[in-house]
Amino acid sequence: MKRLKHILFLLTVIFTSCSNNDDSQTLPEDAYDIHVVGFTTQPDKYKNQATYWKNNIPTLLDQSDSESTATAVVVANNDVYISGSINHKACYWKNGNVVYLADGTEAYDIKVVNNDIYVAGEEHYVACYWKNGIKTTLAEKENESRAYAINVVDNDVYVAGTQSLGKNKYKFLALYWKNNEAVILDDYQGFAYDILSSGNDIYVAGDAYSNNYIDNLSFAYWKNDTEIYVSVKDQNKVYTNGLTVVNNDVYVAGYISSYMVHEAAYWKNGKTNLLFNASGSQMTDANDIEVVDNSVFVCGSEQSNQLRNKPKIWINNKETFLAGNIKEGEALGIFVVKNN
Repeated sequence: MKRLKHILFLLTVIFTSCSNNDDSQTLPEDAYDIHVVGFTTQPDKYKNQATYWKNNIPTLLDQSDSESTATAVVVANNDVYISGSINHKACYWKNGNVVYLADGTEAYDIKVVNNDIYVAGEEHYVACYWKNGIKTTLAEKENESRAYAINVVDNDVYVAGTQSLGKNKYKFLALYWKNNEAVILDDYQGFAYDILSSGNDIYVAGDAYSNNYIDNLSFAYWKNDTEIYVSVKDQNKVYTNGLTVVNNDVYVAGYISSYMVHEAAYWKNGKTNLLFNASGSQMTDANDIEVVDNSVFVCGSEQSNQLRNKPKIWINNKETFLAGNIKEGEALGIFVVKNN
């Protein structure tokens, strides 16, 4: 196992200041297909239902009275794959048809590589992943764990998640598994929510609770197991949920937290871009991010005055609430395809 060294890496800190995104370009109509997944609660129901939007047209993936959610989406060879769960049974949908994953209780991420389908999730609080429906367990059953994201490069399988520390069920460590071997990212407390490989570098988004406030800096993400910090003000804290790397530029999506306030944002190479919030809601979150042709697509949610989350996306900082007969909901995953 590899342990992260905290203070020594402050020399690599990214010093930035908060700013609004000044990219105001308008996208040509029908230039992209925008796929978004999450969950919604319909006005006449009390349970979350897995929901998929294509170009803001909603589809309920499970129309029963079951509790369900959709967590991630990917398009491969014109097929749409969506991970999620129905009544705490891990599954994925291929073009709207559900496939249950053996022994799984939750599925959090999905990737398709060379026609192989990889899904990250858990079996009764034990991290695992499936390749073409065959399960690989990543952690011991004695430790509560989750596998939140998966990335496959060549023959290497990277899975990001968290695991409780021994018998301490309330202390979780951020980590990832490379080919089933655990790499600890934070030895105090943390969660790893997204992972990708770019060249020889490994990037992980998540939360780290050690060294929270160091000279007005906050943790943003890991690069090659090294904590990368960004500047904040008034001891605010950054939480990141999703990331992507394009042409060596690192984008991470999440929110800035202060007392009873969440401000949705993304960071490009450490520079803070607060996401537009027309209503002035004090609770907005960004969950996932895609960048195509220098356009930035982010999905997340905004809390209304009725304390209900509404799913939304931002395209180059322009906000759009997702369509549908929605009482509340959240957008958890986004995937963008450029049309020819």
